[in-house]
Amino acid sequence: MNSLETIKQELINQKQTLQSKGISVSVQNTNPSPTEITSALANVPNLTLATAQEEDVALGKTFYAQNGELKTGSMDIEDMQFYYNFGKISLLGKGSSPIFLPTDSSITEIKAFAYHCEDYDNISFYSTNLTIPSNITKLGSDVFNSADISGSVTIPATCTSIETRAFYKCTQITDVHISAPLSTDSTFMFAYCSNLATVELSEGVKVVPQACFADCLEITEMLIPSTVIEVGMQFLRNNLTVDYLRFLPTTPPKFGSTTFASIGTTLIIVPYTSYTAYQNATNFNRYNAPVAGAGDFEAGDTLPTTFEDYTLTWYASREDAKSQTNPCTTCTTTSTYFAIFT
Repeated sequence: MNSLETIKQELINQKQTLQSKGISVSVQNTNPSPTEITSALANVPNLTLATAQEEDVALGKTFYAQNGELKTGSMDIEDMQFYYNFGKISLLGKGSSPIFLPTDSSITEIKAFAYHCEDYDNISFYSTNLTIPSNITKLGSDVFNSADISGSVTIPATCTSIETRAFYKCTQITDVHISAPLSTDSTFMFAYCSNLATVELSEGVKVVPQACFADCLEITEMLIPSTVIEVGMQFLRNNLTVDYLRFLPTTPPKFGSTTFASIGTTLIIVPYTSYTAYQNATNFNRYNAPVAGAGDFEAGDTLPTTFEDYTLTWYASREDAKSQTNPCTTCTTTSTYFAIFT
């Protein structure tokens, strides 16, 4: 009995419990032809089959969609359907299906479009507070495109490769926590996540990719870690509500020609001792956003009134620096103070 016949027989043997229980399969490296798939699954109850149009197809499951092999696993198969997508056949939920991410150490990649559901009727994937497991080192393009992910998304440092549009149009995400280094390949990563309000980039992030947070209109502030060496074009495109953008790198990152386009009256904050370096950096402040310098001081310190060729006016909060109200000359608390350069 070939592997597809085995799958068929196993499904049929469990048909009494199809509506309420999962199925466990352990067939490895299955690469059937469209004809074999059609033949093996033609009589399985509660399943429908889309027409497969290419020879290079693979039978997959939701959480291993498009990986090219059927891994051991189990999932609820109530009211399921097959669909054809980019040369692969994947078993998906009809209606809403939870996102199951593999924690098997042998699985290191979730390939492109695995949970993508924007273009398919009656298919959606949902998750609350999604965390990428440490065994996953790569996310393919569009892997969660338009999935119904709510709450937070956490991406650990172990996920070293993330391709374009990974969380594109996930409109219910509210906050993201990224320790992954990211790269210039991670474009449009959270673009059009319309409820995304909080972005936490950890030390170790190296790149803020092009259009990464484009049209995320709820973001009001962002901190760029000291490890960042490049900030892509239009990374905050159309985010006119961003009030504060603080850079921690003492050496300015590489900026694109439109890195600071469409960010309104955002106050850009840089280390005050690096103010000149930022002002001289290619494409920095090309759109004439106000810039302040930040410095850490001890309680009782007298704030410097000059730096290089500039006169400094200090403020105890970034809000005061932006409005240029309530200047101060002495530190009343150990804190970060903000300077306007003239």
